[in-house]
Amino acid sequence: MPQDVILSDLSVCLPGTALTRQPRQAGTWMLFDYETEAIDGLPPVAGTMVYGAGRLCSPPLVLPLPVEGWYSIYIGCWHDIHAGGSQLRLQLQQDDFYRQIEPEVVTPKDGEFLGHKFGPGDATEVFWRVADLQDEALLIDRVRLFNELSGRGVQAEDRDACLAWVRLRPASEEDRARYAGEGETEAPATQFGMYDNGNWFQKGCTTDDDLRASIDWFAGTDMNRLLWGCYSNEGACYPSRIAQPMARDPEVTRCVQDFFARGVDPLALALEHANKVGVGLYPSFRIGGRRAAPTVLTTNDMPFFDANQDKLCVAADGTPTCHYSFAYDEVRQYFTDLLREVVESYDVPGVHFMFIRSNPFALYEEKTLEEFITAHGADPRQLPEDDPTWWTHRAAYLTQFVAGLRHMLDEVGNAKGHRLELSVSVPPLPNGPTWCVDGAEWARLGLVDHVILHAGGILPPESVATYRDAMGDSSTELIVDFYPRRMPARARLLRALQYYDAGADGFCFWDGQTRVTRASEFATGRHLGHRDDLARWAKDMEEPFQVVPLRTLQGYSMDRRYWSLTNG
Repeated sequence: MPQDVILSDLSVCLPGTALTRQPRQAGTWMLFDYETEAIDGLPPVAGTMVYGAGRLCSPPLVLPLPVEGWYSIYIGCWHDIHAGGSQLRLQLQQDDFYRQIEPEVVTPKDGEFLGHKFGPGDATEVFWRVADLQDEALLIDRVRLFNELSGRGVQAEDRDACLAWVRLRPASEEDRARYAGEGETEAPATQFGMYDNGNWFQKGCTTDDDLRASIDWFAGTDMNRLLWGCYSNEGACYPSRIAQPMARDPEVTRCVQDFFARGVDPLALALEHANKVGVGLYPSFRIGGRRAAPTVLTTNDMPFFDANQDKLCVAADGTPTCHYSFAYDEVRQYFTDLLREVVESYDVPGVHFMFIRSNPFALYEEKTLEEFITAHGADPRQLPEDDPTWWTHRAAYLTQFVAGLRHMLDEVGNAKGHRLELSVSVPPLPNGPTWCVDGAEWARLGLVDHVILHAGGILPPESVATYRDAMGDSSTELIVDFYPRRMPARARLLRALQYYDAGADGFCFWDGQTRVTRASEFATGRHLGHRDDLARWAKDMEEPFQVVPLRTLQGYSMDRRYWSLTNG
C-alpha cells in the first residue's frame, strides 16, 4: 500500500537566505524545531516549521514536492504562536492564484468545533486539496493586508503565518472523484457563497489578482453562485451616482478607496473574472440605518437617511428608531433606484437583498397608523405587538417593495433580453412582531427566485419543512443558510441530507470568504449540491481534520501544565 510522504523539515524551503533562527531579522521566516505526539491514525512528526510575519517583511517561499502523481495534500500548522492563528496563503505552481488557509477552530463566535478539543500547544492537520503533482512545488506566503503595504500596520493587526509540515497521501480514484464532485448526481442543487457587506476586502484583497483569487476559489465547485456584498449603510464598493463610497470603517475599507484611486471598479473586475470561470455573481445589498455613538464616526456618510428623518420607523411611544420605514414611497424608491443602477450598469444574473438586518421595516409611523385605522377601525397602539392583523398590515409594505423590485428587474431584464433573478434573505416562520417579513408570500406571488432562509444560527430541519409548506406549490427555490459555520465534514454532509429531506432546494454559506479559508471545511463541502452522493462520501472520506498535540517546541516541553500561561 502506498505510503504517505511527510515533508516536515521546512528548512529546505527556498530561498535559503530567507530562513533564519535569529529573531527580528527583516526579510526572513524564522525556523522552529518541534515534535508532535502520536495520535490515532497519525504517527508522531518531528521537524522544523517556518514562521513569517508582516513585521518581519517575510517574503514568499518555495517548497519542492518530491513526488509525482495524484495526491491528497494535508497541511499542518501551529496556530497559537500568534494572536488570531496562522494566516497562510498557499499555491501550487500549476495554480493561477493563492488560496488562503486560516484556523478552523479558534474563533469563539462560532462555538466549539464539534467532536474536537483544541487548546494551546496543539497543532492541526487539515485536508487542503487533491492535485496531480508533476515536478511540482508549493509556494508559501502570508496574507498581506493594505495596512502593511501602506506602512500603517501594527503588530495587533499583523497577519502572521506558520507552516509546520505537509503530508502527501496517494489519492485513490475514489478520492479524486469525490474532490472533483464526480458522482451519481446529474444536476447539482443550487449553492450560494456569500461575501456579506463587501467582506472580500477583509481577506487581503489589495491587488487586482487578490480580488480575482477570492472568486477563483469557487470555480469548479457546486458553490458557483456568489452573493457579492457591495452595499451597506448607504456606502458602496463600486462607483455609484446614488450611494456613497464605502467607508463603514476606514481602517478596513480603505483598500476599496485604493482600488478607486487606481481607476479600478472592484465590482466590474469581480464580474469579469466570475464570468470567465463560470461563477454567477449577484450584487448583494445590506441596509442599515445610522449607527449610534461611538460607531457614528466609522459609518459612511448617509445623506438620504439624514435628509429623511421623518421617514424612519417610530416606536409606539413616538420615539424614532435608527431604521428606514418601508411604509414610505421615498424609501422604497431609493432602494429600487439603487438596485436599478446596478442592473443597468453591469451585466449580472440578478441581485440579492437582505431582510435579516436593520429590522423593523415598518412600525408606528403616522402613515402606518392612519392607513391601519382607515382599514380596520382600530388604533394598533392599543393592540398587542404581535396582533396578526397588525403584523400583516406592516408586512404588506415590504411586499409592495419587493413587488416593485420585481417590476423594475423585469423592465430592465426585458430591455437586456434575459431574466434578472431576485434572491432574498429572510428570517424563518414565524418571525416576530419587529420583523413582519413574509417571504413565503413573495414566493407564492412569484416575486422572487430564491428565498434564503437565515436564522442567524442553526436552523432545525422542521423549520425548513414549515417554510416549504408555507410556500405552497411555488417554483421559488428554498435555500437554507447553512450553520454553524464550523462543523466536522462528515456531520455537515449528513446535515445537508436532513435539510434536503425537509424540503431545501439548496444552500447558502454566510461569510463565504471565511469558509473558503477553512481548508478542510471547504475541501469537503464544496460539492454539497451532490445530493445523491453525500451519504456515500460521508461514509468513505478520510478524516479531513485532526488536532495534533505538540510534544516539544525548540526542545522545550509543550505539556499544558508547564507551558502557556504558566511560563510568565
